[in-house]
Amino acid sequence: MSFLHEQLVGAGIPIELYSGFSVHNQRVQVLEVQNDSTLPESLHGSRILILDNSGNVHSMWRKHEHLTDSYWDLLACLPALVPKGPLALLGLGAGTIPRISAKYFPGVVYHGWELDPGVVMAARLHLGMDELEREGSLVCHTANALTIPKQGMKLPIFSGVVVDLFSNGVPIPALVQPSTWRSIKQLLSDSPSSARVMANLGEAPPPEYGDEWTEGAHNSMEMLKAMREVWDGEVSVLRFEDEAIAKNLIAVTGPMPSAEEMKSLVPAGLQQICLKRPWSDGMLLLALQEEEKIGWPVSKQ
Repeated sequence: MSFLHEQLVGAGIPIELYSGFSVHNQRVQVLEVQNDSTLPESLHGSRILILDNSGNVHSMWRKHEHLTDSYWDLLACLPALVPKGPLALLGLGAGTIPRISAKYFPGVVYHGWELDPGVVMAARLHLGMDELEREGSLVCHTANALTIPKQGMKLPIFSGVVVDLFSNGVPIPALVQPSTWRSIKQLLSDSPSSARVMANLGEAPPPEYGDEWTEGAHNSMEMLKAMREVWDGEVSVLRFEDEAIAKNLIAVTGPMPSAEEMKSLVPAGLQQICLKRPWSDGMLLLALQEEEKIGWPVSKQ
């Protein structure tokens, strides 16, 4: 969720619950948002995690509500698309995705990787991650998510992997490399047709030809190309836009079920978010990008 921190602080709305030192992020800050008519309703009464000056909200927690009305809800739908089994989450943050999944997929277990010990501390103190760990819904690894094979840990074979790796408001540069996605693919079970990766690729491109593309949207396309190379072109995408003006491109590997099949797989409470928009072949977006390069300028904003 993007562009909110400056708005919140400028209005003097949030209460600071935590502020800590970090060697990996510009800040580790937990804010509690008060009800205010100038803000999206999905933020009312929430606690949010801020890690940099980008304006991005990196995690969200509300005491009596699991859904966030943001892309985390969509990423939490992955258990519906993969066989039963443990899931890996690369880019745990404060545990927003496991918390949603635990509500709608009882018994699901995530192994989550978070690089920053300061984030883990703040999440356990103020964002409900300690509860997920006590319940057995989450196993937290404080380590680099991209060096898992070198960490020497005995891990399960995962039926799915969620990738949500950001730094300073943008996806980490390693995600444009096919070799990164090959390493991630190695975490999956030996059934490539059913085990999947679902990833947040950052800023989504504009929906129509002729609209201005930003540098961030082009970067998302480079990540999509890398994924398509590793999964032989079998990557579907969805442009997710929430009420806080965040536009994220979500990608998932493997053949997508039909709309009717999806309806039977996704729990009722998540259908509004998971079935609201159709998934499309990633190749269609890449073709749109090629047309844009020929005839339209690119914004650097």
